[in-house]
Amino acid sequence: MCQTTAVVLSFVLMFQCVSCMTTGIAPVTNSTAQSTGAVTAMQSTAGITSMLPASTPAPTPSGNATTTPGNSAYQITCGIYIAEPTQSTHSNKKEIDVPSFVQKYSWDCGLACVCMVLRHLGIDDSKIYKEDHTDLDCGDSVWTIDLAFLLQKYGIKNRLTTTTLGVDKGYGSSSFYKASFTKDENRVNTLFQEAESKGIVVEKGSVPVDEILNHLEGDNLVIALVDWSYLECIWCDKLGISCLTCLKRCTKCCDRYQGHYIVLCGFDRKKNRIFYKNPSYNKDMCCSRISGFNLARKSYGTDEDTLFIYNDT
Repeated sequence: MCQTTAVVLSFVLMFQCVSCMTTGIAPVTNSTAQSTGAVTAMQSTAGITSMLPASTPAPTPSGNATTTPGNSAYQITCGIYIAEPTQSTHSNKKEIDVPSFVQKYSWDCGLACVCMVLRHLGIDDSKIYKEDHTDLDCGDSVWTIDLAFLLQKYGIKNRLTTTTLGVDKGYGSSSFYKASFTKDENRVNTLFQEAESKGIVVEKGSVPVDEILNHLEGDNLVIALVDWSYLECIWCDKLGISCLTCLKRCTKCCDRYQGHYIVLCGFDRKKNRIFYKNPSYNKDMCCSRISGFNLARKSYGTDEDTLFIYNDT
């Protein structure tokens, strides 16, 4: 390198450093950019500070792959391209119109939820409490796997997620389950074993609440098993109205756990709210804080049973 070239290069480097100090902007390294979500690219010509429009691609040095989003402005400072983080495309609020259906007895909240789903999809529900309930052979002890089979019978695509594939033996000592536990254990375990061959999708695991909200965002409903002793209705509470009709007359609710099925039908992400239809109360829609809903769906006794329903049946 000749002496003149070395002097020029030194001057350029000094100019870059002075520019950074005077503007108060520190050079961004690749590691820094990764931690902040920024996309960086080294400028091919040193010593330039400018703004490029979103349509202008950032030059990429050879051997250093770079991503250039098309919807972010790039600021070049001290030879570094910085892209703004991509904004979320999820909706902040969603409400799905679901026809109400009030349960007829103390034990049939699950059947009532299926009726609401059928009506939402424009399917006749007149056989649910007659032939369909008889075919289930479950009496007054309806489990989530029963609902999955029932929806499948009507050609409704669904997916059951649960933390327990079958029956938790610990429920045998719960007053909510023990009256019919022996019969239920054999019957329900058999249904889980037959599910795959019948085209029923069952997945073991706990799903995050965001997965539920994203499913609702696509106009798809969810039937959730909750412990009602943890769930609230903010709107009913404000009006001084009780929407616990079924639980007041329920002979099974002798201990803390109070199993109840609801239909999830919307959310408000900004306010951290989730909307649902309660089959025990003839109200357009109920509302709970997401934190309260999480407590209710994760309570021991629910197995975190979540039945995802798809419109593309």
